[in-house]
Amino acid sequence: FFPNFYVSYIPNAAPLTSRQKLFLATHDTLDWTSLVGVSAGAGIEQATNSFKGYGQGAEGYGKRWGALFADGRISDFLSHYVFASAFHQDPRYFYQGTGTKKSRLYHALSSGFVARSDSGTTMPNYSYLLGDICAGALSNAYYPSSDRGVNLVFTNAAIGIAGRSFQGVIQEFVAKRLTKHA
Repeated sequence: FFPNFYVSYIPNAAPLTSRQKLFLATHDTLDWTSLVGVSAGAGIEQATNSFKGYGQGAEGYGKRWGALFADGRISDFLSHYVFASAFHQDPRYFYQGTGTKKSRLYHALSSGFVARSDSGTTMPNYSYLLGDICAGALSNAYYPSSDRGVNLVFTNAAIGIAGRSFQGVIQEFVAKRLTKHA
């Protein structure tokens, strides 16, 4: 019911090709859960009147929805495909499943900062860090002029990185129980 695209329950899974990384990024972009998440986020921003330059009503909600959709899709394509291919990094979360809860929590939280290379070694997660920073920089093109600038770039990047670490926690402690054929 809920797709689980970017997780591997196989610890020594074969690396993805650039084409497979593109396929996953495209598939994730068009998945219904992405659209539901964007819709909910836009609703929260509308209710709290975030980015006041968008205004209120249906037009304001539509602008917020479009900005959140663009933020997520740009970040996903850059981090899961473009930079993952350029730096030869695997965009998947690799489920640990064993060890203490503390070691599993550390593994999950660090997934936003540490990646597995295509050769199987660990390295800084350049793909996510650069993808989120570049997506944040591009967001200056469509956010209200009063909200643009360096703060927007790093706020959006920080939200992206924190979101990926949170996703790691969900993958490590919740998602496997809900995933068939894992």
